Amino acid sequence: MQRKQNMIIGICDDENVMREAEEKICRSIIQNYGDDIVQIETFSDGKEVLEGEHDILILDIEMEDVDGIAVKNYFQNRKQESGMLYLRYNKDTERQRRQEMLEIKLIAGALIGTALKIACDFIEQRLLLRRNITYSQSRNERIILHIIMALVGAIIMWKQNSLYTIIYSFVLLMICEVIAVTDLHHRIIPNDLILAILAIKAAFSIPYVLGIEGFPEFSLVSSLLGLVAGFAIFSFPALLAKNVGAGDIKLAAAVGFCLGITNLLYVIVLMGICVLAYTVVQSNMAFKMVIHEMIPMGPFIAVAMVTVMNFC
Repeated sequence: MQRKQNMIIGICDDENVMREAEEKICRSIIQNYGDDIVQIETFSDGKEVLEGEHDILILDIEMEDVDGIAVKNYFQNRKQESGMLYLRYNKDTERQRRQEMLEIKLIAGALIGTALKIACDFIEQRLLLRRNITYSQSRNERIILHIIMALVGAIIMWKQNSLYTIIYSFVLLMICEVIAVTDLHHRIIPNDLILAILAIKAAFSIPYVLGIEGFPEFSLVSSLLGLVAGFAIFSFPALLAKNVGAGDIKLAAAVGFCLGITNLLYVIVLMGICVLAYTVVQSNMAFKMVIHEMIPMGPFIAVAMVTVMNFC
């Protein structure tokens, strides 16, 4: 039988992390040869390997159903020649290591989150000082906000993978916290914070457009549609003389640009759920009375934005 010109390397491991690491190592070794000379195929189960032919097989010994030894015996019985490399490692230890790394990330995120609350307080003080408004925050409120920032910080470290998306998420978290607290206490959303959201999104989108990996995804069309939709959806109640402020409209537009049209819709739905829950908890007033009450929308939009940003 005439031998194939291309060399095919098969990698079989039921652990995604290990399989991806093995593939990365192989590609770094063969990158000078080109994909037309060496091809790499990856498998998560030994059964899948049995269906193909490979010049070199990198096998995990410990796999469910068909393990590396079974694959070796199968090809030996067929007298098919393949170079085989067997990898054995303690999966319990590997899982424990990943669990420990996750715990470290969660603790680090919580510490970063609670530390950023101090920066948020400073920013809020400066913004209020420019408007001749006295900054005040009760001890209990400060403690609650520190706890919330710690929890969200841990979630960011859990959900975000790259350094740039982590930084991006923490910066937006700070802005959202200041918006929520300022609007809740003083019914204002400073334009500085709206512009900050737009500037942060633009700054982190440029590297993505240039093809640099690790930055948040960006679609100009989706962002522009989100901006227009956010402005239009929140302007409509204002035109009907409902209690929607100009700051709410501008914030919704900025959130739409930052998250895109699809995630903006998620934000609006989640915000509506939060507002409804607020009206139920806040008082026993009739629902129609609550709708006409001047409810600060900034905190609800900010909470929904942070939630969607990390879970959608």
